[in-house]
Amino acid sequence: MDSVVELEFEMRGTDFLLVRASEEASCELRLEELRQRSDGSVLEFVTVRGADPDRVLELVEEADELRDGRILDRDGDTALFEVVSESAVPTALADNETRFTNITAKAGEGRLVAEVPSHVDASTVIDSFLEQYPDAELVARRKTDREAPTLTANRFRDDVLSDLTDRQLQALRTAYASGYFDWPREATTDAIADELDIASSTFSQHLRIAERKLLDSLFEDPSRR
Repeated sequence: MDSVVELEFEMRGTDFLLVRASEEASCELRLEELRQRSDGSVLEFVTVRGADPDRVLELVEEADELRDGRILDRDGDTALFEVVSESAVPTALADNETRFTNITAKAGEGRLVAEVPSHVDASTVIDSFLEQYPDAELVARRKTDREAPTLTANRFRDDVLSDLTDRQLQALRTAYASGYFDWPREATTDAIADELDIASSTFSQHLRIAERKLLDSLFEDPSRR
């Protein structure tokens, strides 16, 4: 068992984009995944529930800190978005090996949950985050035991994804969200390439390399790396 300190912050105000968008669109937003890009921006995948996806896309396009918003998949009033963000909120806790486990916003109220490793001073992390985001409020601090295999799995997933370039991750994530790997296949190579605004051959190249890297991580002999 590994011990971590779980921190829960409440977020309100217009400084938090997910919170602002959830209030303006009267919906629920959940950050599913993020990836730090080489240019300093963050590639985010966000699930939206309870709102017209096109309305949320409008809000994304109007936000100064967001760009290149796209709907990857939709089902009624639920959709998965991809967006490039200049916001530092998701990565503000990345220092000192702290990681977020949940970021949600609903009707103008947000929650961010993060885990601080046992060897890191949680008070320092709290002070740093609140200094950067004074409108946030710490509402819970609790010591929690985590099964070692769960943390190992999370680290393995992060390590695997870190080997992918931005374009490779984008191709893989979009293909997955679009049903490319389903049977029968729900999206063609040409359709996804059009979605990404790239040539079909380029999409196929990014996807094959991404798949190869994932398989290498699973099956390659570690002594050969």
